[in-house]
Order: sequence, then C-alpha cells, then structure tokens
Amino acid sequence: MLKGTDALSEEDRTAAAWTLIGFAQRKLIYRYRLQVELTRIQRLAIADDRLMFTYSARREAGRDLEDELVASHMRMAYSMQRNCEYMRSGYPSEPHLAEAAAQQLAISRKGFGYPLTGILRDNLDGGLIDLRERGEVVWRALLTMAYDSAAESEQPNVPPITTAQAARLTDL
Repeated sequence: MLKGTDALSEEDRTAAAWTLIGFAQRKLIYRYRLQVELTRIQRLAIADDRLMFTYSARREAGRDLEDELVASHMRMAYSMQRNCEYMRSGYPSEPHLAEAAAQQLAISRKGFGYPLTGILRDNLDGGLIDLRERGEVVWRALLTMAYDSAAESEQPNVPPITTAQAARLTDL
C-alpha cells in the first residue's frame, strides 16, 4: 500500500491511502472542494487520466489545452520540441492518481449526472483530441465503463468502489 506504513494498523493504512487519494483528487481537478460541479477542463482531466488522450498538435487550441493540463491538472510533459511549438505529454501510471480520477469521475457521474460519455461527446467533436485516436479512445471508454460497472455491481453496498476492486471478466 504505502511505504513506511508497516507499523500501522490496517485501518490506519487505509485512512492514509484515502488521504493521499483525496490529495491527488484535489491536484487533478485543481480545486479544494471535491463535491462540486466541475468545469469542462476539470472533467476532461479526469477522463484523460483514465483514457489517455492524445491531443492534436496541429491545432493551436489542442496545444493550449495540453499546456493547461500540464500546468494545472497533473499531466506530465515528457518531451518538447526545441522551438517549444508542441510537446508530448500524458498522465503517469500512478495507482493513487488513477484512483483519484476514478473517484472523481464517480462523483461527477452520480452527483451531477455527468458520465464519461458526456465528457467524450464534449471533447471529441471539437477536434482537440487527435482524430486518428478516436476509435481507440471510444474503445477504452467502453472498457472502462464496463469495468467500473462490474466492480460496482460486485459490492454495491461498499462505497467507495475502487479501481483496485476485483471484477470478473464474465461480469464485463
């Protein structure tokens, strides 16, 4: 779970992990309060962390969006051209950040009626996400939604459901 927590009880380790996940949620959406309706860019950041978007480097709006996600929403810049015209970036494969995105997506879906499909609809049509990636993004979204639904149906009365929650392949 967390390094250096061997001497803690299971309950204390779980509390520490959820504190870290809450911190990651706040950093991901760039806002202190979690139970609020999110802006378009905040919703995009949580969907991007789960689905790994590639932004169109040919459009200035796509480059500006990627810049903002790197500056304020935990996206990492991996490389940049010498002329700084565009960069390659993505979300790191960190379990706590992935869990933060999953929890925030659940809040957005259940509390404000804004599911992953709505986030995709808002952002695929604008051309900000690379057109060559559309089919793959939709496929990843379908698998993510199926997994989330299967994990939630496994233990419906044990909130919060986590991305570490096991889900059988037959439940997808």
